[in-house]
Amino acid sequence: METGGSPAVAMQKPTVTPKAIIYKIFGSKACYKVEEVQEATDIGCPGLSISQKGPCLYRCSLQLPEISVVSGIFKRKKDAEQSAAELALKKLGIHPTENNPTSQEAWDDLVARLNHLFSNEFLTSLHPLSGHLRASLKREGDCYGLIPLSIISVYDSKICNLCKVINPKVESNPLLVISYVLKAAARLSGLLATSEEKLWIRRQIQYPPEILDSAIEKSDSLESFLIGAINIPFSLEESVEVVKLNISSTGYYLDFIAKQLGLVDASKILVSRPIGKASSETRLYFTAPQSYLLELSSDVLNAKEVIHNEGSVNERASYLSGEDVYGHAILASIGYTWKSKDLFHEDLSLQSYYRMLLSKIPGGVYKLSRGQFSQLTYLQPLIQGQTGGLLSKRNP
Repeated sequence: METGGSPAVAMQKPTVTPKAIIYKIFGSKACYKVEEVQEATDIGCPGLSISQKGPCLYRCSLQLPEISVVSGIFKRKKDAEQSAAELALKKLGIHPTENNPTSQEAWDDLVARLNHLFSNEFLTSLHPLSGHLRASLKREGDCYGLIPLSIISVYDSKICNLCKVINPKVESNPLLVISYVLKAAARLSGLLATSEEKLWIRRQIQYPPEILDSAIEKSDSLESFLIGAINIPFSLEESVEVVKLNISSTGYYLDFIAKQLGLVDASKILVSRPIGKASSETRLYFTAPQSYLLELSSDVLNAKEVIHNEGSVNERASYLSGEDVYGHAILASIGYTWKSKDLFHEDLSLQSYYRMLLSKIPGGVYKLSRGQFSQLTYLQPLIQGQTGGLLSKRNP
């Protein structure tokens, strides 16, 4: 008599570990650092404390582009690494499941995630995106409560990962995320309002007064500060130069970057991934091309082709970031982090810019070919005070 097979011998799907999920999402950008932890034990003796070396234990710190976590203490290195990966997934709001979600499930999760991002609870949380939401509530007039749509995908990896499930081409074309966020927001029309033409999103329902009071610190002082940033022109004939951004503590820092780019406000700003080390807040800021805005409602992939045909890609900025950057770009180290509600910022110089360029060369400066090394003769006068474009000419 046939039993139809025993569950004990049925083929099971291999369990996907937290570390494997982190690698699938972040690849080589995930940096694990394991350290030994020595715990001493005392031998009990009245009036005498004798320290004895205990077993060797391990703790792991994991650095990702958006967050950093530290595991507990474990007897095995592998356990410490898996623990750190699991903590990171929880902090990112990623819940591993045995089965990959379908496209429809990803759409439902995208709508649910968007609903959470504009909830009362999220506004008061420590998250880079909640920092933008709080800052948007300091804006005045028609811009009150508005944030650029591009900010959603850049500062919330959960949104981006769900969009990759819907369409894997998101990996090579991040602009697609904006169109998916627009569609998901349309299912929350009672909560959210968006503008396809101006690329902004906002919550329609006012936050309760008690939530605003706890989320936003009120200050009577009108403080402002200058930070050094790098202007990277679209034209290779124009020089890369340092610019000073005058940022007000009572405003939205993206509005000040927008003015430097010649925009009225920040709605049409696009933001790159972090440049440099994983914890860096150094990013490129640039304007959404007009061709993209015109094609957004119909075919984003086609829009990208139109932009390339127009020749508006900023070659120097694109080389630096590893993704397409259009028109003039501002390189700045500023933003909100997981660690504090305060705005983080630091100055950039031409030296910073050229160090970033050199770090993009495979193998570092010591493995340059003779032809490539000759290009570096331009660096000395540039860093000493002159300006120019290292990548104005491509090596043959």
